[in-house]
Amino acid sequence: MDERTTRFTGQEKFFSCNTLVCLLQALKGHSTTIELRNESEVCGVIDYVDGFMNVTVRPARFTDAAGTCARFDSFFVHGRQIRYVHIPDEVSPLSAIRRQLEVNQRGGRAVRSDEADQMKRSRRTKKAQAYTRETVRAMAFQEGSAGAAAGGSASGSSAAPPPPPPPGGPDDDADFV
Repeated sequence: MDERTTRFTGQEKFFSCNTLVCLLQALKGHSTTIELRNESEVCGVIDYVDGFMNVTVRPARFTDAAGTCARFDSFFVHGRQIRYVHIPDEVSPLSAIRRQLEVNQRGGRAVRSDEADQMKRSRRTKKAQAYTRETVRAMAFQEGSAGAAAGGSASGSSAAPPPPPPPGGPDDDADFV
């Protein structure tokens, strides 16, 4: 399927912008292995990912739990059956998430920044986007601190990144003041 002709429903767009489905969507065109819940796995190039994490792999090699292999031109994996997706070494998860979030939030079309600011967003969407931004910041902090530790930084600071806000958002914490 061509992503220019694909239209996500509102629910699919919400999931792809506010869960790690965006990372899987960013892997489109990359060769990877998807482990399934029934101990089998599918290897191949990711062709399409929708907002519910359903994946189409082309060409695919399916290996069942007993080790029997079969080759398919196209293989569809239902999102609920995915246990684990191997991220290729050449893909940086943080930059892939950022790039895919930009595409998802634009809706697949170029939007001027002033037009994007004028778009009506629900309270739920605003809270989810704030949570996503905090998660990306925490990932960037961890990536930066891991790079500093690998580089032999002499600062000696090993402060952990602040945890992302709870899913309920800051409004729900008012009882604990």
